[in-house]
Amino acid sequence: MLTLGAVYYLRAQRLHPLSAWFGGLALGFCGYTFTLFSAGHRGYFHMFSCAVWAFGLIARGFATRRLILFALVGLVFAWGVPYQPDVLLLVGALAAAYALWLTVSRDDSATQSVSQPATSNGQSAIGIQQSKINNLKSKILSVWPRFAVSLAVLVLAGFSGIRSAVTTQIANRDAQIAGVNGRPDAAERSADTPEKSAAERRERWLFATNWSLPPEDVLEFLVPGVFGNDSAQPPYPYWGRLGRPDDSLFQKGRMMPNYRQHTVYLGLIPLLLALFAAFSRPAPCGRADARPSLDTANSAALSRSPTPPSSPTPPSSFLPSPSSPPTPNSSFLTPNFSDLPFWCGVWLVCLLLAMGRYTPLYRLFYAIPYMDYIRAPVKFLHLVEIATAFLAGFGMELFLRGGRDALRRRLVKLACGVAGVLLLGVLVALTARPALVRHITDLGLGQVADALGGYTLRNAIRSAGLSVLVAGALWAVVYRIRDVRAPWVLGACLTALLCLDQATVARRYVRPIELGPLYRENAVVKALKAQAGDRIPNVVNYATQNAPGHEWFSSSLAFNGIRNLAPSQDDAGCAYGQLFTSLQNDAVKLWRRLHAQAVIVPRKSAEGLMRAGVLRPLLDFELGAGTVRPVQQPGERTLTLAALEQPAGALRFVAEWQGGVPSGRQAEAVVAAELPVSDAPRLAGQAGAAAKVEVLAARGRPGVFATRVRVSAQGPGLLVFDERLRDRQQLLVDGVPAQPYTVDGIWPAALIPAGDHEIVLRSSAQPVTLLVSVCAALFVLGWAACHARQASRLFLPEVSA
Repeated sequence: MLTLGAVYYLRAQRLHPLSAWFGGLALGFCGYTFTLFSAGHRGYFHMFSCAVWAFGLIARGFATRRLILFALVGLVFAWGVPYQPDVLLLVGALAAAYALWLTVSRDDSATQSVSQPATSNGQSAIGIQQSKINNLKSKILSVWPRFAVSLAVLVLAGFSGIRSAVTTQIANRDAQIAGVNGRPDAAERSADTPEKSAAERRERWLFATNWSLPPEDVLEFLVPGVFGNDSAQPPYPYWGRLGRPDDSLFQKGRMMPNYRQHTVYLGLIPLLLALFAAFSRPAPCGRADARPSLDTANSAALSRSPTPPSSPTPPSSFLPSPSSPPTPNSSFLTPNFSDLPFWCGVWLVCLLLAMGRYTPLYRLFYAIPYMDYIRAPVKFLHLVEIATAFLAGFGMELFLRGGRDALRRRLVKLACGVAGVLLLGVLVALTARPALVRHITDLGLGQVADALGGYTLRNAIRSAGLSVLVAGALWAVVYRIRDVRAPWVLGACLTALLCLDQATVARRYVRPIELGPLYRENAVVKALKAQAGDRIPNVVNYATQNAPGHEWFSSSLAFNGIRNLAPSQDDAGCAYGQLFTSLQNDAVKLWRRLHAQAVIVPRKSAEGLMRAGVLRPLLDFELGAGTVRPVQQPGERTLTLAALEQPAGALRFVAEWQGGVPSGRQAEAVVAAELPVSDAPRLAGQAGAAAKVEVLAARGRPGVFATRVRVSAQGPGLLVFDERLRDRQQLLVDGVPAQPYTVDGIWPAALIPAGDHEIVLRSSAQPVTLLVSVCAALFVLGWAACHARQASRLFLPEVSA
């Protein structure tokens, strides 16, 4: 879908299909976006696959003024909103800039309509200027109001995603910043106030500009792996500065030198063609002798129409508008290169922004309201990739349709220059290898320093060899082979070589995973399920990194229906993570507050608690490569699965609690409190009240979407649920919506009066929002299908003839 979106834009510029597919594949295989699967950022693929279509739709919308195209612009952004909204905001800003560019730039037809009268009638400069103003007014009045349709479709079809991006995403980022800086979440929400100290502003700046692209990493645009592959992954870990703490904080040899899980390789072949397009100056309408011009194509289309020869000339209203070039058979039309300056500017500006803290330009972007919530300036590299792919498509078109040997010779000279620079780089890598090895050793990577020095040299040789191959092929086609088909054959070969080159680089970031250990019930899973009985099993895992999808043991717990109560990275700074931090010195109290049934800890750490009767051992085991091996004689690497004696009830009724504590302060209050801490008010006569609790249905089991409980209470009390507090939860008491409360900062709770009651906890239903979004999307898609069918009927007589 990402490749097709780029092809759709390039075909809108009337490029040949080979050029369009070259640019589309350059974007589809582009290093940063394509290798983000290694870091688990699946949302990037969904978002970009939708958002990149906007450029082709906007280009065609300006050309044809068709409302359906503007509606589809809103729809593709609505589909991308739920995933990576911060990057989608950048793509949306780029799309808005592109719309402004099309507004102020003059299309081919306008250029022709002005230049021809100026030649024949001697039109004055004032007349030309007046034509420019009229053209600008026409676009503003006839095109920009149509973007209201895009906005309406975006709001209707993507309302839920927009609301989540504005509320939940910002709140999560505040919590993340608070967790990194070690301050309460509320303190972070006072950002950019006069009272905010310079030290706090600097901390926020450092947080936002982590993962800035170091200037030297631009070398990897041409040479993949020049600084290694990804962090902490043998045999060639990344040793550059991307993902490294600020120089004022970094301690060489004592800290992890970086954190990167992707490449920034743009591709030598696409970058060569993109540079060729940037340094070429094609005519506004391309070469008239390379393909039939727009007017010739329109005349041919009219001559093939079913209009009888004797019929009079059709009125001008039925003739193709100069501002509405036909898109069918666009491979036979003159290419439009008017967007070249725009994408060159995007490439340069976004590259400087991607460098973040290393360039002063990012300060301007950071000063825009809410832009300090966007972390990792390297995300601007996505926009650089889009510009590179589009420029590469234009460059291929110039090579295929240039028609002049001088233009193609310029590409040969550029390719030879790039090859020469890379050959010189090979000599530099060879002579500087001892210095590189020493530098890598100082970073704490001494064991692989020599291998990384050799890896840098091999990658430089690889890129130099590829550049020599491409330069040689171009030289042969331009200077030796005079067959008119030779450039087209070479273009197809370069497209295939592009895919092979960038796919082999992406292969370095593929980590084969054996799925069997993830889904198979190992000894730990079986023991936990047997211990839980009819309850949903849970455990606090201290044995491994709790990162499902990245680490096999925690993944096997999640995939087998075990609730891992240990906090994840997303919980840092949130109430759940704060509770762990507050009770880190009182593990037993923490486990009881979490309603934990069992824990996984090193055997030596659990022996004291087992002697005290707090823990009961269930299984001693050791972890291997995807295996759990029970052991009889504990050793240094032995882990213990132990059950808590007298664990807290999964779903319980409490008659006494410490009330009136705001949810944001409950994690701190838990440290000194013996009773549950809640924001629910204390009630008179609650002491000593008892209740019978019967769980009718528990959410989390297959096919169950709500927790339903029957309570028979002798007095008022608080019913504490056993599922995490989440946004948009709805609480019903006897079918009537009731106010939800919070216990210990993490559990939802209901205030229950005396008597028999039925309580339901479920996700708040939003049928109207969902229905509107689905109907809006279906309406736009149906509209597009009808429009496509009408367009095919319009050109059917031409095809049959």
